[in-house]
Amino acid sequence: MSGQLIKLGSLSLLYDEGFIRYIKWGDVELVRNIYFALRDSNWTTAPIVRSEEKAEITGKGFDISYTATNVVAGQNVFRWNVVITGNDSGEITFSVVGQALATYNRNRAGICVLHPVRETINKIVKVTRPDGTIYDSRFPEIINPHQPFLDITRMQWELGDGAWAELKFEGDVFETEDQRNWSDTSFKTYSTPLTIPYPVMLKPGDAVSQKVSLKLIDIEKLPRARSKEIEVTIEDGHPTAFPKIGAEFPGVDLSIHKDVGLLADLGFEHLRIELDLRSKSWKEILDAGLAEAKAISTNVFVHLIFGENPASEWEEFAKQKVKLNKLAFSPFDRKANVNDLLNAVLPKARKAYPGVLIGAGFNSYFTELNRNRFDYRGIDFVTYPMTPQAHAIDTLTVIENIPTPKYVVPTAKTFAKGKDVHTGPVSLRPRFNPDAKSEEKKEEIVLPHKYDVRQATALAAGWMIGTIKYLAEGGADAITLFETHGMAGYFMSDNDWHHNDFPTEKIFPVYDAMMSLRKLKPERVVRSQSSNPLACTSLVVENKSDRYLLLVNHTDVGVMVKVRDKTYPVNGWEIHITSINK
Repeated sequence: MSGQLIKLGSLSLLYDEGFIRYIKWGDVELVRNIYFALRDSNWTTAPIVRSEEKAEITGKGFDISYTATNVVAGQNVFRWNVVITGNDSGEITFSVVGQALATYNRNRAGICVLHPVRETINKIVKVTRPDGTIYDSRFPEIINPHQPFLDITRMQWELGDGAWAELKFEGDVFETEDQRNWSDTSFKTYSTPLTIPYPVMLKPGDAVSQKVSLKLIDIEKLPRARSKEIEVTIEDGHPTAFPKIGAEFPGVDLSIHKDVGLLADLGFEHLRIELDLRSKSWKEILDAGLAEAKAISTNVFVHLIFGENPASEWEEFAKQKVKLNKLAFSPFDRKANVNDLLNAVLPKARKAYPGVLIGAGFNSYFTELNRNRFDYRGIDFVTYPMTPQAHAIDTLTVIENIPTPKYVVPTAKTFAKGKDVHTGPVSLRPRFNPDAKSEEKKEEIVLPHKYDVRQATALAAGWMIGTIKYLAEGGADAITLFETHGMAGYFMSDNDWHHNDFPTEKIFPVYDAMMSLRKLKPERVVRSQSSNPLACTSLVVENKSDRYLLLVNHTDVGVMVKVRDKTYPVNGWEIHITSINK
């Protein structure tokens, strides 16, 4: 049983793959997700197999139970008994009782609660500690680099109009992190506190017992649900510049391909060539990347990843006398002091490349840029990568995380004042696991970590347009979006390696969507809001004379979208483009 919408009067929620998502009272989303997870020492989530699933649903309430087994490499390592109950007054409980079946090195084992950002941001929170004392706080507007709430056994937050929600946590001490650091559009309350050393080796018989209870206070004060029709509002005034969009070099020499023209038509502003200067093959990658940039007549953006000897590594790179337009520096170690790196290479880079834009940042997540601040005065921009799948890989999560850039870019601008923000590489899947303590096993029969079969689907095209929208509205100056071609790119060239699990289409929907956007010749982005961003994203762009509205349907069923005095039908997964008056 999965993907079932449960409605109990004004209360609704989605029961999906054993978890409960989108708990709403009328139009107000209370909780985005309640789930449990077993995560190993690399923060990889152990797969779950459900059995003995039972559900009783009436107009007044529901009772769901099942057994969940974590199966890793064919071995049963943990078993959970799960019970979920709820009623039409908004009282919901989610309890798990689990036991280890084998030794397992875990970083986390237990319940997590996701809070939707749009409905909670800047709202008052009252937190009860284990000793019974209470402190007041707020869900942060600017992304908090660390946990905004600690020592939680109970939390209450305002919903508006005098109504409140309350969560009670049992079985462990919980804390909350700002998941926007990892490009998730949520706050996450989880156990066990990260101040307690991890990983912990679970032994057969070790047990976990936790329970989360939701209740609503004065909920009748909330307004009634609105029309099911999606409404888009356009905020005239203060448009932002349409960002410069480039792509990532995939590591293949495009000059030998017959698809150069196909790629050149996308009109990328730059080609980003990432060089890990600790690698023996970086010179080969550089030569191939420069050939691709020349073939498609675009600017060269070289991003250097430095190891333990940045001064000598820079000297080796400088010998290549590369003609480039943009340069960025990152340490391989996410906890490294970036000031030390800049002191070692920035003066030399300025001398070797006068007039070239130079930036710095990290190559893992925005988290590191937010936590490891440095001196920005000598650089022109900050940079960080982005992916919607840092924590989960299901389609609903990918869609949920589309709006995150609207918070990330302004946060970067608060500490890197006056500097441009260059976001990238932007990829559907994480390009690697920066948390891995050991090299993950590679099996040729399994699609490699960085690739996602949905890259070749309409889902990725809609996600791309939504990502561009929020990066632009947030004020990003430049975006490196997908690889140029291949299984993480815009199309599959004849010479590209093709995994058997990947679709066989040559041209991906992301290619068509980017071409359609380019034809509009966008210069500015006008802010707009969708009343239901989980179903529809709106993007409004302008050029010298015209304004265009793009409506993206993120579902497989048609929707009606009202924009001012007009209503537009948008088919499932469609990107609808229309000209509108300024």
